[in-house]
Amino acid sequence: MDVRKAFEEAYLAHKDRLLTLALALTGDRSTAEDVVHDVFASLIKETRRLHHRNSLFAFLAVCTRNRAYDFYRKRERENLRPAKAPTLQHDEAREDPAEQVAENEEKEALLGLVSGLPQGLREVLSLRIWGGLTFEEIARLQQTTKSTAHAHYRQALEKLRIEFAKGE
Repeated sequence: MDVRKAFEEAYLAHKDRLLTLALALTGDRSTAEDVVHDVFASLIKETRRLHHRNSLFAFLAVCTRNRAYDFYRKRERENLRPAKAPTLQHDEAREDPAEQVAENEEKEALLGLVSGLPQGLREVLSLRIWGGLTFEEIARLQQTTKSTAHAHYRQALEKLRIEFAKGE
């Protein structure tokens, strides 16, 4: 398989999940799109990374996480805040517009709650749910233990459960 075809297949297979992960980590759709673009732009410069990966998606998820945190560091230097909570777009057309509106509102509320989590908890939750990483992979990435990563994941879920219950 040629390099161009491998890159195209990787992009088509993983871009949507990576965008969701970046959105959960950054809280801003435009920034999330920039993050995913940067990941693939750097990947095309080093196409050897496409080969011999146990899990290309896990590798791309880690790259996405790193780019998202580059964004955080830049934002901290500039002392900026995200303008609004993240939103997810659905490409699927729903038969009932009221159902679609309700679903979008729930997603926006949930992602708003996720963006309010402390950075470490938000990262574990995002990498686990949207990034699909194992607790072992998350622990290596965060330079901690597997049990700590799992505990942070449980804490994040509990905080979300409490906050979501308040909003009902």
